[in-house]
Amino acid sequence: MRDSETEERISKIRRSPLSVICDRSADGVKERNPDYLLRPIFINGVEVGFAYATCDGIKKKLAVRGITISLWYFISRGHQAQALLPLCFKNFPDKSDRWDELMALYRMNLIEFTPGFGNDKYMEVNRIMARRTREHGGCMVARSQMHQIVERDPLLDKTVEMKLLMPSFNGKDLMFPIDGPLGRKGPSLTDTLKCTTDDPEWTRCGLQQLTLNDQRIWLKNLSDITLDSEWMIIASKINRYQLTKAAFVPSILEPNEAMHLELHPFQTNQGDNRGTYEMRHRAQQNDFHGRQSLIVHCILRFDNYCSRSYIRPNAQGSRVLSEEQRRYRTADRNFPDSNTYFVPSYRRNSRTLHEVILHYLE
Repeated sequence: MRDSETEERISKIRRSPLSVICDRSADGVKERNPDYLLRPIFINGVEVGFAYATCDGIKKKLAVRGITISLWYFISRGHQAQALLPLCFKNFPDKSDRWDELMALYRMNLIEFTPGFGNDKYMEVNRIMARRTREHGGCMVARSQMHQIVERDPLLDKTVEMKLLMPSFNGKDLMFPIDGPLGRKGPSLTDTLKCTTDDPEWTRCGLQQLTLNDQRIWLKNLSDITLDSEWMIIASKINRYQLTKAAFVPSILEPNEAMHLELHPFQTNQGDNRGTYEMRHRAQQNDFHGRQSLIVHCILRFDNYCSRSYIRPNAQGSRVLSEEQRRYRTADRNFPDSNTYFVPSYRRNSRTLHEVILHYLE
């Protein structure tokens, strides 16, 4: 049974016209084909920023302009886009060359900062990005191969293999291989960024579509930040464009319960939650994750039970964690699921009326 938020989101998508496509100032505005959807894009802001910094001759600091160019590239082509960065780039302005521009993107809700400590904070960005790509049927932009992510979570193997896009910069131009992630024998870049009706991710991808109103607001704000003349022309074209035949999400989009059948560790899916065991039983019948994930799930549940059972009381009678139990609750175990533990940026920031919310974070 759907909840009220999902029904409200679906009705809002169906009432709002979808985004348009205009990647060059010399070209005209193109309307989207309703027969396919555009996948949401998740960007590793660290790797994209340093890739642009290497191209621009700045190697010691994060180039925020590279993140802005990547966001513009996909939003102007009609995609929902978001960049992920570790929290240290928000707390330490000297780590980036344009901290004010980074905070402007953050207030526009185009950037989300993720927690992490030490060198693991960069791998945490890839892990969150890969999981959200798999859950929302999107694509991810990064420069690394993500071998460690696949070793920790083998379920992300196909996602990394088929949805990972490798960017490269030539000045202010962002480029991707035309052949796509799988090479010449696989789908092209254009086909990779599309989701057809026969794709099993059609339902999840349909809830992450960029509306025309959001696209106009974001392109106008991005062009005001960079003061790029070509970007201003494109933003004004899209703002003044009148739809001849507006594209909406097709009525075939009917979210079912299959999109929620994902087994999480016991810390994020407690036994007293409604529908826990029913979802687990259905996932076992459909072999959604296989027997191996069920065995690991049982081990995590038993391990968690043991850690809660042997907590010694102190002199006042309250419970005190031992040193081993404090070591057990590390950052990796405290953040097994990004959707549960990471608060979206629009819930932390004060937004003005002309700023929009990333719908796939609601």
